[in-house]
Amino acid sequence: MIKALVVYASFTGTTKGIAEILAADLREHQVEVLIRECTEVYPAEYLENDICVMATYTYGSDGALPEEAEDFFMISRRSISQERSLEC
Repeated sequence: MIKALVVYASFTGTTKGIAEILAADLREHQVEVLIRECTEVYPAEYLENDICVMATYTYGSDGALPEEAEDFFMISRRSISQERSLEC
């Protein structure tokens, strides 16, 4: 079975709702889905899934990312790069 990880950062609950809608749609296509808030997931979990999605809110006139989403992105990127370099 295909596995998906949907990670979200939500301030008002809207992005969490979108993540849940996406998860429901994936489940309709027989995909096993895990939904996690970005502060509660380890970046290495991306490597355990076939599909990975990050959903977040933005704020300000420039559409800035929230700090927790930026932190997760940077840690994920570093972790995945290190893991892949070890596989080579």
